[in-house]
Amino acid sequence: MILITITILIAATYAIWTILVLLGWKKYVGQTKSEAVTVNSISIVIPFRNEERNLPAIINSIETLTYPKQNFEVLFVDDHSTDCSVEVLERLTEHSRVDISIHKSTNNGKKSAQSWGIHSSKHNWIACTDADCVVPQNWLHDINDAIQRHDVKLVFGGVLINSKEHSLQKLEFLALIGSTMSMLKRGWLVMGNAANMAVKKDEFLKVERNLNNTVSPSGDDVFLLHELGKTPNSIALLSGAESAVKTNPQVSISELFFQRIRWASKTKKYQSTHAVIIAILIFAVNAFLLILGLSVFFNLKNGPLLVGLVFVKWFCDYYMLSKFTSFYKQEFALKTFFIQELINVIYVPIVGIFSQIISFSWKGRKY
Repeated sequence: MILITITILIAATYAIWTILVLLGWKKYVGQTKSEAVTVNSISIVIPFRNEERNLPAIINSIETLTYPKQNFEVLFVDDHSTDCSVEVLERLTEHSRVDISIHKSTNNGKKSAQSWGIHSSKHNWIACTDADCVVPQNWLHDINDAIQRHDVKLVFGGVLINSKEHSLQKLEFLALIGSTMSMLKRGWLVMGNAANMAVKKDEFLKVERNLNNTVSPSGDDVFLLHELGKTPNSIALLSGAESAVKTNPQVSISELFFQRIRWASKTKKYQSTHAVIIAILIFAVNAFLLILGLSVFFNLKNGPLLVGLVFVKWFCDYYMLSKFTSFYKQEFALKTFFIQELINVIYVPIVGIFSQIISFSWKGRKY
């Protein structure tokens, strides 16, 4: 009786969450761009550490930005790279037509490097991305359109995996980004992505002390969202699939695993009620599917409960992903979907548990 009650409760909660996400998604895809009346000056801040292989791509995408060159600058901030990133960057930018400067962060970590860049910037709007990304040509135009609305403090846009391969990773990332944009459109301060983010400098400086008090190897985007999002209607979203930034996939299973561990490690420091509840829900539905699956080996009567929960979750996930992939013009193969769903039953609980109890390495540093 207890298993039946828990199964129904989890299935119903997940179904309700899906409906709310889809309603938020409908609002997001239906939003229109603001008509820009001002060409705001923007500083682009890009922290980097050991990115010598990826720097040519991000520099090329910056060089092809269509925004007036006199209205933006680019600050690369070195987070103590141990490879030839700085030398590569100096060579690539030697004859650039764009205002590009290279700085070195005094402290360790991406958050410190980003903060250094923001403090050193000339303009009051800061666009953020990562050194392993490429930005679309109209990126700054899209950001400029988004910040026209009164009292906007923070802007987020979509991020996609830039690869013809890694189909499982692409689908998982798309699920994160689609649900993120949907929940932000509902006003839920759950997630954001610093690979496609803009923040008002003076607003960042107001909350910087609170951000520095949150010690975490990840979360430069999420904790900023939780701070600035306390003011109603202060978050804007970039419109259209073409505003998405593209990032490189993790090339090995271990890199992917430890990246997700790093991301999940910050959940214990969340201050947003929505973020905590949804993190628990995603963990619970996958963990309980695993428990039910194992229980069937000992009691076949639990089979219908397993089938019922699988049906609810897979139907909800399929419907959401069909919307997300269609909007972002991404491939959606049934085979990939089923494999991803099966993997998540083990993968999500493991990442959720390990992120809270183990140390990990990222870019040559231990956390």
